[in-house]
Amino acid sequence: MPKFDERQTKEINAIIDKITKGLKDGCEICACDPKILKTLLSNGKIDKSIKSYACRPEYSATLVSYFAKEKNIPASAFSRNAQSSVCLIYK
Repeated sequence: MPKFDERQTKEINAIIDKITKGLKDGCEICACDPKILKTLLSNGKIDKSIKSYACRPEYSATLVSYFAKEKNIPASAFSRNAQSSVCLIYK
């Protein structure tokens, strides 16, 4: 896991707080551009909705990893590295 300075840690914690408020039972998390994710879900005929949260690309993998490990939120197969958004995917 990358090392972050105090300012970066505060930014990451603020994003974690926002995402935590949006958590619901059965949701998944991924780092992906929201437009691309909507297209992927639509093309796969997957009827799910999303909520996206902006972040710095260098934080996206850390955020997904945190929620997968600490909060037991499944990481989606659509997740990618270095994305400017982290998305929650709802049933």
